[in-house]
Amino acid sequence: TDQFAHHPDARYWIPTLDEWIKGGFYDPNYGGTGIGGWWWNTPAATNEPLIHGPPGIGQANSAFSLPDDGHYRIPLGAYPTVQSPWGLLDMAGATAEWSGTVDAPSSIPLRLVMGSHWTRSDVGIDSIPRIGHDYPSLPSLFNGLRVASAVPAPGAWLVAVAAGAWCLRRRR
Repeated sequence: TDQFAHHPDARYWIPTLDEWIKGGFYDPNYGGTGIGGWWWNTPAATNEPLIHGPPGIGQANSAFSLPDDGHYRIPLGAYPTVQSPWGLLDMAGATAEWSGTVDAPSSIPLRLVMGSHWTRSDVGIDSIPRIGHDYPSLPSLFNGLRVASAVPAPGAWLVAVAAGAWCLRRRR
């Protein structure tokens, strides 16, 4: 709770509110490769509300219960066809996710929490997202986290391949 932003040179971090929303809802190739500019209403690259239910029936692990608390034991990745335009899974349901964004900096800062969780009863809450806040020091089954990293720029790979091809040509 003492660091208000991730270090600029960090390789991995808990995403900020902006990074989490973009990762779940922004389509970088909506108009074609490299032509973005579209925000979907759900983290499944659709504007249709998600169907909440168990794998094989639903698209999100929230707003339903199974006997013997089975909804708590659905593994990550159980909804493989529901992914964001960036390929992120499990953006809807299971646990709400911690953010690196501080809400109300004070002596004990609150962190933003986004998304839905297992037993949340209000269906449709995964459209551009449900945002709340909590104290990170309090244990909760309803809050989890996602780890972010930098997305490599396609230009770097192109330069590396071209340089490699040029070096191979020079060896002849």
